[in-house]
Amino acid sequence: MLSRHKVAVVPGIGYGGTCDRFIRIAVGAEPEERLLRGIDAIASMIAATR
Repeated sequence: MLSRHKVAVVPGIGYGGTCDRFIRIAVGAEPEERLLRGIDAIASMIAATR
């Protein structure tokens, strides 16, 4: 995600085995435009893996 879409995420496995198939995101105080771009990038990645 970071190299392709410039979106940083953390693998869920760091939060335990039950989170292995998830990613963790933090939105902090980012502007709405950046949040929407990041969400779109994540959605595109998910769609491409189907």
